[in-house]
Amino acid sequence: TNGEFACTADGYYIIVESALTGEDASMTYHLLGTYDADKGADISVKASKPSVVKKVKENVKYTEDDGFGAGYNDVADYSKGDMVPFRLIATLPSDIDIYGDYYIKYTDTLEAGFVAPETITVTVDGAADTSFDVTITNGTGTADEGNIKVTVTGDTNIVVEVFNVQKYKPAQGSLSATTVTVDYEAKFDTDAVVGRPGNYNDVYLTYSNNPNVMGEGSSKDENDEYKAPEEKDLGETDKDGVVVFTYQLDVYKYDAADTNKNLLAGAEFVLSNKDGAYLGTDAKGAYTWLTLDDVTDVEAYDWADAGVNVYTSTTADVISIPGLDDGTYFLTEIKAPSSAYNLLDAPLELVISATTDNGQEHDAIGPNTATDARTGKQLTEIKLTEDTDTHDTNNDAQDDTVGGKVLTAGNVQIMVSNSSGAQLPGTGGIGTTLFYLGGGAMVAVAGIYLISKKRMKNEE
Repeated sequence: TNGEFACTADGYYIIVESALTGEDASMTYHLLGTYDADKGADISVKASKPSVVKKVKENVKYTEDDGFGAGYNDVADYSKGDMVPFRLIATLPSDIDIYGDYYIKYTDTLEAGFVAPETITVTVDGAADTSFDVTITNGTGTADEGNIKVTVTGDTNIVVEVFNVQKYKPAQGSLSATTVTVDYEAKFDTDAVVGRPGNYNDVYLTYSNNPNVMGEGSSKDENDEYKAPEEKDLGETDKDGVVVFTYQLDVYKYDAADTNKNLLAGAEFVLSNKDGAYLGTDAKGAYTWLTLDDVTDVEAYDWADAGVNVYTSTTADVISIPGLDDGTYFLTEIKAPSSAYNLLDAPLELVISATTDNGQEHDAIGPNTATDARTGKQLTEIKLTEDTDTHDTNNDAQDDTVGGKVLTAGNVQIMVSNSSGAQLPGTGGIGTTLFYLGGGAMVAVAGIYLISKKRMKNEE
């Protein structure tokens, strides 16, 4: 802060800060100069500090490059089981050259809807242009002889430390304003929040803030491992975050002849995407999309053995399939509610359309303070289209009721009816065989009758 010093004599003076006014600050390198008591002097504090941002890649609706990489912004949506790319970008301070060593630490938090990555990449951009892949084993990974260390606790906290960024300073040049980037992919899993407020993740940066302390970043402990500077010589940035959305498909099954549209039990469905892959669940409970080559008879196929999720209707509630990205899906009925009902003759093509406010610097996302209102309003609208029937489920005016159920934020619902009555045998089943056998027998009987009648006529 600005202040006055009572200097009454000419001479040389060194002015050094003794304390910081807050965590989000950097100390100034000592000021040395001559002083003329008759003229006085004005001294300007020249300190700089780094910054950090977190970005998530949207793979369809946002492809611009705003300086963070194509598609990287503050908002995205994915299906559970997808690998979601994240990017942490720290910009180094303009006065980094006055430091002997320079330490930075990313503290990155994933919410419960994600599984922590197994590998990350740390890249020092600029003249050094150095990149390191760090494999995480039992929660820890190191690179460059321990100068880079990654520590993962649980599935929610990722700490990336670079003990001395100055190590990557080029022989001729500076790391001033260089960016250090951390890239990783985290799997979107079954605990992800559907719809609003979304799945938030954020990061903050801890950094060297006292250029008067030299060599602390590269000091080693008794185990010959790098250690961070003392807490008193560290600063901390605000948090910066992103939000990832996912959606839910509800299937309302009923009898077409039931005017009350009561839920109908016993129907079974599978879901596939536009690429023809079917939705399943892996050993860790996350969604996986399975490509099957031998599906010819949907009723006879062993879906469960192939690992495909089979959804069965009940009278208690709708079928719920949470954790879907927006896009095109196909809902196939593989079993009718009972033998009295006809199976749907073709898959239903469904399009989930979600409108998200993609872009940079959303105030509702960061900085993440205790009073930060996280409403998820980056999700502005969601609707479901089945053929030409569109169910508009605007999240701010949820007045669309389908089958007595209000469509909530993040949920879309399709009404599926079954009809009872006679149905021609389907192709490929035993019914076709019986049909052919019966027809052949009738032709044979007719042939015998005609031959016998002609023979009788000739005898006459």
